[in-house]
Amino acid sequence: MRAPQAVEHMAERSFTGLDGTSWQAWDVVPGQHADWPAHARQHLPEAMSEGWLCFECAGEKRRLHPIPPGWASGSDDDLRAFCRDASPVVRRLPDQPREAAAGVGEHAASV
Repeated sequence: MRAPQAVEHMAERSFTGLDGTSWQAWDVVPGQHADWPAHARQHLPEAMSEGWLCFECAGEKRRLHPIPPGWASGSDDDLRAFCRDASPVVRRLPDQPREAAAGVGEHAASV
């Protein structure tokens, strides 16, 4: 029987954008948690294989990769800068090709 592996806990932060928008930020590391499907990591772009930061507010979600070192202990100004650099996540319908959804997303909030 194998000994259980230590699992690092996901860091999470909240901050406020310059326009007053409340944002949540957290790191996602593929394979870090037992509920991460083993096959899912195979479909990730190589640039995201080591993880990314998620940023989410009421109307928008963004991703930044790679995860900046020390992001969890950085200042709110650091988080706002990372959020500005992050790419918007475009939601698409299950049958919609990625290319068709590429131009749909707009920045809902100013960071």
